[in-house]
Amino acid sequence: MKMSRMFCERRKFLPSRSVFPPCLLAVVWLLFSAASSFAQQVQATLSNDSTSVGQPVQLIISVQGGQGANVPRNMDVDGLQVRFMGTSSRTSIHNFQVTSTSEYIFLVIPEREGQFTIPEIPVRIGKTVYKTKPAALNVSASGFGGGNVPVLPAIPIPQPQNPMAPMPPPVTTTPPRPPTQQQPAPSDENRRDYFGQLTVPKSTAYVGEIVPVQLGFFVSAGFPAEFSSRPGFSGDGFTVQRMSKPREAQKDDNGNLYAGAMFEGAISAAKSGMLEIPSASLDARVQVPIQAPRGMDDFFGSMLRNFGAMDIKEVAITTNPSQLEVKPLPREGRPEDFDGAVGQFKITTSVSSPKAADGEPITLKVVVSGRGNFDGMAAPRLVEAEGWRTYDPSENFVPSPTDPIGFNGEKTFEFTLIAREKKTSTPAVSFSFFDPEQEKYVTLNGAPVAVDADGSAPKPTPAQQTAAAPSTPSQSPIAAPAVPTVEGLAKVFVPSSFEPLGLSPRVLFAGAILLILWLLTLCILVLRARKHSPAAAAAARYRENAGLLHKLEDPAIEAREFYETAAAFIEGRLAGRRLEAMPLSDDLKSSIESILHRRDEMKFSAQGQAGKLGPSTKSETLTALKSFHEQMPK
Repeated sequence: MKMSRMFCERRKFLPSRSVFPPCLLAVVWLLFSAASSFAQQVQATLSNDSTSVGQPVQLIISVQGGQGANVPRNMDVDGLQVRFMGTSSRTSIHNFQVTSTSEYIFLVIPEREGQFTIPEIPVRIGKTVYKTKPAALNVSASGFGGGNVPVLPAIPIPQPQNPMAPMPPPVTTTPPRPPTQQQPAPSDENRRDYFGQLTVPKSTAYVGEIVPVQLGFFVSAGFPAEFSSRPGFSGDGFTVQRMSKPREAQKDDNGNLYAGAMFEGAISAAKSGMLEIPSASLDARVQVPIQAPRGMDDFFGSMLRNFGAMDIKEVAITTNPSQLEVKPLPREGRPEDFDGAVGQFKITTSVSSPKAADGEPITLKVVVSGRGNFDGMAAPRLVEAEGWRTYDPSENFVPSPTDPIGFNGEKTFEFTLIAREKKTSTPAVSFSFFDPEQEKYVTLNGAPVAVDADGSAPKPTPAQQTAAAPSTPSQSPIAAPAVPTVEGLAKVFVPSSFEPLGLSPRVLFAGAILLILWLLTLCILVLRARKHSPAAAAAARYRENAGLLHKLEDPAIEAREFYETAAAFIEGRLAGRRLEAMPLSDDLKSSIESILHRRDEMKFSAQGQAGKLGPSTKSETLTALKSFHEQMPK
């Protein structure tokens, strides 16, 4: 036993002998920081390039080296149902390079046979938009697809570069039992060195319902062991939503004590029927006693056992498989706004500020809290939103601190609203979900929130404000100074001789100077009056708007700058007047309103900021703006 104790103590304290100088730690930190800025890569892959009608495949969008990526959750492909199922992430270190990868998992269910192409998917990281390559899918009429690519796991959980993460030393003593319970004697026949256990707490569930699971991996309490950081757990027909960090656990099996790691997780079924849940596995290194070879003398065999000679084995601990009956969501009573939320929820509504000036946005905050499939949850719908400009909401999920797998928590949706007219309340909110406990659909209604919002109207440009501003004292006409005549000067000054005073060179020179000053003053007043006249202001506005229209024809202009410039041109031509009162056709008015709405969408919506300007859209917009420029009065 002394050798065994010395072996364990040496393995336990060996890492403490390596003491890094502070300068070396700083160098290592700089290398990790530099390596963390790994090139960003975005790609989309299918788990199988061929399948049959009704047989789902997975679409996985991998984002490498990018934090806070914005991936669209809704995809519209004719003949395919594309559902967002969840996300996973991993971080690996190799040759001082830190690589962080996030995976967004979608389930693709074919509705008919044929050749399908999943188009490019825009992924926004910061201010840059990346696009994935199109993915082809061949769907046959019946049977299985003929592709050679195997079906990938629902949510792959890759092992890191250094998969062996040490666990605390296992407890080697059996916990006390109650006095009234008889403790069975250990049986060597039923004793196992290690084993795994998969526990599913229920036998039936609905499609999309979150079902908690437990994965336990145990080693005999007398054997020191090290476990990898995460188990391998996946299968067809379901996705693994989350997996908690491991915690220490003990188990008594047939009177034998085991210690190991317990993982909490959750799965969600993607289709109805009997779901086969395969075994999970976890890599481990286990120290087991060295068995005496056959034929060895009992004396030497007892010496090996007494000295505690140990052997290290690298094993894969596997759990038992399980089954789950999955029922489809009922069609009867399904609300029109149901988007796949399954669980038990409640909602609350509030606004960032109850008062908004003309054209200012209001943020409507909708919080959905409870327990269920938050990853696949779509945003609530706005009801009675007439008179409001609405934009796609942002979303943020915060799990409950007491829930290790994110089954409980709250998800916040923030809608940006701009009033088109005078408004005293926000739109109402509707959110529908399926409650698996009550086995029925539930619709929650969020009441409107009282606000004071003025209707948006075009704001005058600086040139219009200058034209509408009253004239200041510095702009008022200056009275022309009185110029004395020659006769007047002759009467004031009495000549000392018979020579007329008006013919004196000095008097004539002074009169010429005064006349020049008077003419200059008159010219300045005339030019100033013409510059600030209504006609001059209108001409300035016309030149300014013509310059904006010319700027829109620049082929290198970006989408957001294009619509900002177009909105400035429209507001400049309106000059404070309302669009509805202008003598324009209804089609042209509708086109102008669409341009203004698109400007607001590019400014406030997350999806609008990632939009691009196509050649056909630009040409149609320029044609509408030129018609508007020609038909508007100058």
